[in-house]
Amino acid sequence: MNKRTMLYGASAIFLVAFGVFANTLPNGFVYDDAKQILSNIWITDLRYLPDIFTHDVWGFWPEHGASGYYRPMMHILNLALNQTFGLLPWAYHFMNVLFHSVNSVLVFLLTFDLFRKEGKTSAFSLALISGLMFASHPIHCEAVAWAGGIPDLSYTFFLLLSFYLYQRSTEKGSSSPLLLSVSLLSFVLALLSKEPALILPFILILYESSERKDHHLKLQRYIPYIVIAVAYLAVRFAIIGGIKTSGEDSSVVSWLPDVFVLFATYLGKLLLPINLNVYYSYSSAGSFLAPSVLLGIVVTCIFITALIISFRKSRLVFTGLLFIAAPLLPALYIPAIGGTPFAERYLYLPSFGYVLLLSLVIYSITEQLRHHGFLLFVTAGIAIALFYSFGAIARNQVWENDFSLWYDTVQKSPASFIARNNLGRAYFTMRDVDSAIEQYQVALSLEPNHAEAHNNLGAAYATKNMTGEAEQHFLLALKLKPGYSDAHNNIGIFYGSQGQNDRAIYHFKSALKSRPDFGDAHHNLAVTYLAVGALDLAIKHFNSALEFEPDNVNTHLNLARAYEQKGLLIEARRHRLRAEVLKGGQAGQ
Repeated sequence: MNKRTMLYGASAIFLVAFGVFANTLPNGFVYDDAKQILSNIWITDLRYLPDIFTHDVWGFWPEHGASGYYRPMMHILNLALNQTFGLLPWAYHFMNVLFHSVNSVLVFLLTFDLFRKEGKTSAFSLALISGLMFASHPIHCEAVAWAGGIPDLSYTFFLLLSFYLYQRSTEKGSSSPLLLSVSLLSFVLALLSKEPALILPFILILYESSERKDHHLKLQRYIPYIVIAVAYLAVRFAIIGGIKTSGEDSSVVSWLPDVFVLFATYLGKLLLPINLNVYYSYSSAGSFLAPSVLLGIVVTCIFITALIISFRKSRLVFTGLLFIAAPLLPALYIPAIGGTPFAERYLYLPSFGYVLLLSLVIYSITEQLRHHGFLLFVTAGIAIALFYSFGAIARNQVWENDFSLWYDTVQKSPASFIARNNLGRAYFTMRDVDSAIEQYQVALSLEPNHAEAHNNLGAAYATKNMTGEAEQHFLLALKLKPGYSDAHNNIGIFYGSQGQNDRAIYHFKSALKSRPDFGDAHHNLAVTYLAVGALDLAIKHFNSALEFEPDNVNTHLNLARAYEQKGLLIEARRHRLRAEVLKGGQAGQ
């Protein structure tokens, strides 16, 4: 296959992938983006690089607690975007769409090599159909349409690139040392993106074993990957410790039956990506005799049987099955995932194995036809890609904003506390306070002792001047979660509005004790100090607020007022002018 044809194929797949997900570019920040991007101090300055590499992924938010995840690349990529574009949502979505488009091209190149090595005369067509189906599969919407999905996109890119370069380095006449070196570097970056990248040495060993040609002579190729994996585990353990569990019953008997259900469900979503949902309600099957578990066991046994048979009979089929199963193994360890272990983004890399197998199946069926077999293969492949494309484009619109996302989720998972609470916040942001209160109340009926929902409900009641109810829920949130910075900040605002400045100051200070980089709490404390005439303290905390939110117009204006009362008119004028510049810039956006 000549280079020009390959370039045309790669370009077509890139354009399809980008086109299918281009409607995510106008979308806003949703879900965890509020914390991971908008409130993430680590992505505001290069001086936080040491923190990024020496803490777990939620280290910038101490109240979150230890997560057990070590993913520096997520923060590095967001830091680069923040330094270049600030907090414009389209830039973060553009990065995701770009990663997905490049990943789709990688799938095309990798499948072409795999098909070519196995002697498939239609390797280009098979790879093209595989790439088109990967580019358009709706199961990718969560990873691509959500800015927070970047770990899955980046680790898939670096892992597939590492595997592709490893493949190329084994070919005769290739610059093996150079390709192998870049492959190893890509493996390191994959590990720094997301933990499941640890499966790569396992995949390499099994993949090469399936060829059964001088396998023992290839051991030296695996050793560097194994060394890197061991070194990564050692560093990871030194920084954040071992694997964290959800705190629920983690005995094998309690969660093993659900593994079969989850695995079968994942395969089902790959085959038929409909009724997609950001947050699936999950309840344990509890017994190996449950119908869903029995069905899952049958599906799993069939899959494992196919894996064993293909290991001896078909390297291509084995590779496809391997790439489906291996990346899913970490996601099936329920104690580490928590109470909602099913997530569509976990299928991003496994879908590579799926499209490889699907293109093979379609080709094998149409190949049996004497006339027009190839035409039918191409037609069927394109038809599936079109079906996927329409599904993905429609699903992307659900990710437009928090309201559209969580409204859709509540329709599909009405018993989900997360969905109800987040839909309540979306209503509150839209100033539909009554609807927000309704959703918070439903959320608390599902989880009565959840501090965040009590805090949110308190804020909603405060907006409606229901002071008794507001104070009750704020205090309950703090009782359930002592030191909760958002609740301290909100009840501080509440007490300040009631003229109880001493109480307000106490709670703002408490919020800052839990979270020193809380810009809003610094601002609110400064406003309270200004109200009681403590000008020096007010100026101090206004300046602290500007360290974390340098473009906050209200903070500049209030600081100007403080300086005016202090008699420092030059400083006051400087901040008023800065506020005017910022207001002009915001008006022009």
